[in-house]
Amino acid sequence: NYEIDEKTKNEELIKLAKILVLNPKECSGCRTCEVVCSLVHVGTCNPARSGINIWEKDSIDVPIFCLQCEEPRAYCQDICPLNAISRNQDTGALIIDKSKCTGCSLCVGACPYKAISIDPVQKVAVKCDLCKGDAACVRFCPEGALEYIEPDEARKKTTRQIMGIVSLSNKEVSR
Repeated sequence: NYEIDEKTKNEELIKLAKILVLNPKECSGCRTCEVVCSLVHVGTCNPARSGINIWEKDSIDVPIFCLQCEEPRAYCQDICPLNAISRNQDTGALIIDKSKCTGCSLCVGACPYKAISIDPVQKVAVKCDLCKGDAACVRFCPEGALEYIEPDEARKKTTRQIMGIVSLSNKEVSR
């Protein structure tokens, strides 16, 4: 590990303009988000090359995407030996510079959300970059499971979802 100077911390600590959020109850597992992402970014419909991936477990489908960590530096940024990951100042998204990335996979292992993979063709890291502020996966999701919204709106929505879950489980327990 290396120390980050105060100037770097302040430059990296920015707020996201909007954030990508998921309503898992709405996701049907259709994989449209994966196909659209790969089409927009690499010009081909190939989920293995997408910055968003569907995780399947016990008939539950959940899109996995980068949460654009807002710590002074994200884990993926911290571990990259070539400084190939930087923050887009307009969107707040963490961006991979493919000209610097060697596909070493250190960022893949460092991401606690498993939101980074290695493109099987280009052999470089790939992750959600919020499509420069116009998240294509959101525009094309047929179920409306993905939203690209203001952070305050997301916090309110998340709180309501959590309260709804707590309310439902309390009703079930009292029966």
